[in-house]
Amino acid sequence: MNIEIYSDGISKKDANLEESSEACRAIMKKDDKYCLMHLTKYNIFTTPGGRREGNETLEECLEREVLEETGIVVKALNRMVTTTEYFVDSVWTMHYFTVEIVEEGLEINLTDEEVKLGMVTVWKTLEEVLDIFENEVPLHDFGSNIHNREFIGFINSI
Repeated sequence: MNIEIYSDGISKKDANLEESSEACRAIMKKDDKYCLMHLTKYNIFTTPGGRREGNETLEECLEREVLEETGIVVKALNRMVTTTEYFVDSVWTMHYFTVEIVEEGLEINLTDEEVKLGMVTVWKTLEEVLDIFENEVPLHDFGSNIHNREFIGFINSI
């Protein structure tokens, strides 16, 4: 399934299609709780994942990003939904995968930016995840857009 999201009432022709990024995100469940990343500096929640690098496959990107952010080795199972967000200055494509946890407790390797954002791993029930994406107030201008995108990716993947 592919879902297109348009920011601030723009159309596809208004977006800068030359500036695009592609990323992968994990829908990871353990003991009836889902994994989210909390960017504490701005009170933003996302599913674990990040940008594709070089010639990585989508699955390699997902597995690398989840390991770096959470210290958990996962196996990508199914790509459930892809969202494409159109902004005036860029286009972002996110691929949401269900995953299987293979191994836990490895070293977390956050980027300098993720450390500055106060990124931490949290586990939340389904009801808590839905409440976060609906009611949490991010402290960043793009935080609501991120929560909306994450809600769309999450709800269409569970």
